[in-house]
Amino acid sequence: MNDSTKVIHHPPYKIVQPKVRIETPLGAIESDSGNPILDGVIIFLLVFSLYICKKVVDKFTKEKKA
Repeated sequence: MNDSTKVIHHPPYKIVQPKVRIETPLGAIESDSGNPILDGVIIFLLVFSLYICKKVVDKFTKEKKA
């Protein structure tokens, strides 16, 4: 007597983590922690810190010209 039930083993499913990526001609920033709110906060802090660095550099270069 043959068993009519076949057992098929599927590979385990991969859970795809959402990624947040901002790409510019100069480079890219990517965050994929799995939490979209944390990703947004990380990218905001990176962009804000770059903005602050730019303002500091502008301030020092402006003072040297005067």
